[in-house]
Amino acid sequence: MRRQIILLLLFCSVLIGNAISQISEYSVKAVYLERFTRFMQWPSNIALEDTTQEFILGVIGDNPFENKLEEIYTEQKIKNKKVKLVYYQNVSQIEECHLLFIARTDNDKLFKILSYCSNKPILTVSDTGGFGGYGVHINFYISDNKVKFEINEKALHKAGLKCSYLLLKSARIINPVGGF
Repeated sequence: MRRQIILLLLFCSVLIGNAISQISEYSVKAVYLERFTRFMQWPSNIALEDTTQEFILGVIGDNPFENKLEEIYTEQKIKNKKVKLVYYQNVSQIEECHLLFIARTDNDKLFKILSYCSNKPILTVSDTGGFGGYGVHINFYISDNKVKFEINEKALHKAGLKCSYLLLKSARIINPVGGF
């Protein structure tokens, strides 16, 4: 009986530890979303200077952030604008999104999303292995138990978005514009 209790406690501690690390990982990623925008420049025809309009932060697919985005972006502004969170279930719903987080999905759905966004100034972000190579602008990954990110520079350029060298310096670059 005592052995079963010890095993149960050990199992529960592993589950709780995994839940805590998962929560903290997505808290970090949620904060990064705003930080990325500080180093991004949208085309001049996108009225980001107009602080009366909202910055639209979208998530397509199952929301891995749980309530973290609401906790942070109820008060936190992006580009001096109030943030409007929009949760999309399919590509046809995406309209005037500024930053779109693409949750884990299959390749067919990813390609539909990227096809829709490819020539639009929508900053795409994900955290699924390989998505950066497929054309997602910024893709999170974990290395040495730290949240890191890679940037697909050619995809950014194609979307009309410009990225500060400071952000590029902090990232692993995929498809550099210079071709090197």
